[in-house]
Amino acid sequence: MNTKLLKQKILDLAIRGKLVPQDPNDEPASVLLEKIKKEKQELIKQGKIKKDKNESTIFVGDDKLHYEKFADGTIKNIEEEIPFEIPETWCWCRLKNVSTYGYAKHIKSKDIKDSDWVLDLEDIESESGKLLQKSTNLIKQTTSDKYIFKAGQILYSKLRPYLNKVVIADDNGLCTTEIMPLTFIESVYNKYAMLFLMSNYFVKYAISCSYGCKMPRLGTQDGKNALMPLPSLAEQERIVAKIEELFTQVDKIEEEKQSLLKLIDKTKEKVLDLAMKGKLVEQDPNDEPASALLEKIYEEKKKLAKEGKIKLSKDELLPPKISDDNDYYQDLPNNWKLTLLKTICEISTGNSINAHIKSEKYTKNTKGLPYIGTKDISYSNRIDYNNGIIIPLNEINNFRVAKSGSTLLCIEGGSCGRKFGLTNQDVCYGNKLCAFKSKIFDKFLYYYIQSSQFLNIFKSKLTGIIGGVNIYKIKEIYIPVPPLNEQKRIVVKIENIFTKLEEIKDSL
Repeated sequence: MNTKLLKQKILDLAIRGKLVPQDPNDEPASVLLEKIKKEKQELIKQGKIKKDKNESTIFVGDDKLHYEKFADGTIKNIEEEIPFEIPETWCWCRLKNVSTYGYAKHIKSKDIKDSDWVLDLEDIESESGKLLQKSTNLIKQTTSDKYIFKAGQILYSKLRPYLNKVVIADDNGLCTTEIMPLTFIESVYNKYAMLFLMSNYFVKYAISCSYGCKMPRLGTQDGKNALMPLPSLAEQERIVAKIEELFTQVDKIEEEKQSLLKLIDKTKEKVLDLAMKGKLVEQDPNDEPASALLEKIYEEKKKLAKEGKIKLSKDELLPPKISDDNDYYQDLPNNWKLTLLKTICEISTGNSINAHIKSEKYTKNTKGLPYIGTKDISYSNRIDYNNGIIIPLNEINNFRVAKSGSTLLCIEGGSCGRKFGLTNQDVCYGNKLCAFKSKIFDKFLYYYIQSSQFLNIFKSKLTGIIGGVNIYKIKEIYIPVPPLNEQKRIVVKIENIFTKLEEIKDSL
């Protein structure tokens, strides 16, 4: 269940008059609009808002079509502008008719006190109408002019309206000029107004009117002219009460969903834990023991070294010495063997394109190998081979190549130890990635690198400000090696369980 879409559906029903029943005893919205006009006139007299020369009223004619009457007496048919049907007791109005959209008082940065609450866009949570944090200018140390807002005003983010950031101020403060402080006429319930601004209808309208490519924002005039469906004040209050009741239930569903997702992740972690301790599938006494498999790997290495095809240090030509104090693997099955990663796989880091030739040929040439960087591996372990970066065949010698079936692991930066993927084709790869090409079963190594046993040891070796793990330390990490046939049975079992868990996750 997508609770975000569910909330938007609730808001959609609400602003269409389909969430709560209409009460025939309610004062019709047309009467409400007349009250709003009088309230606005009083505010104009008090100097709190300016008179709008383009003030207008929307009404339904005898022909059941919508018209807009302007201050100069002209009338325009706006039926094509009306986005959807609303109950007969409701009416349409422009946002400027019921709010102070476009009017905000400035304050110079030099006049801002250290104790003033300063609100920025990142302080508002998307979609929820909630504040993430409140900080004073003592912390923010702002150097730009701000808007002044009062408690009870609606704070609407006109910048990147698709982020849907709206909140009701619970105190007086100052905000970035990308946030529009709005006061609604008393006959409009501010919580109803906030929920309207958060509705999918208004978000789509704001996006369609936005200008600017990199930093799109809703223009003031378009904001003023937005059409708003208006029910009676009593129905506005009933709508808000119903939405809050339903949103509370949806939030509980979301909490339960998140708990289940965490449980699924924990289950996956436990499955891998059991797999790497030889407790996921039964051992078969007929399997060739891991010691024999490792012996073959040693002999193959020695042969390649003698032929001059690879270079090995003396210690790599001997079986590794295994410490007895490794708590993870005290009770491995008898036919398993504990060894070092460097024993059973080739491990190397990749190359940066910038370290070689900065040239458009890396993206234009279609014959070659795809280049994979950290950004091309998702947190769900998927590799994007179609990012458009190709290493030409005549340049491949300048790059390390990860063969198909290699595991790529991020070993530096924010995604260190969190991004990994299994290649299904040969690729060139970046300098923040480490490639593991197994001499045992590729997928068994891939799942081992996802296990808590590996990741805990890996994270303990992190160093540096940005966080990274030296490849030589990675090579010294232990790996439990089962017989080859058991590796394959383990992988089949893991994938069967993971498939069922993903089906459960997709159904939530």
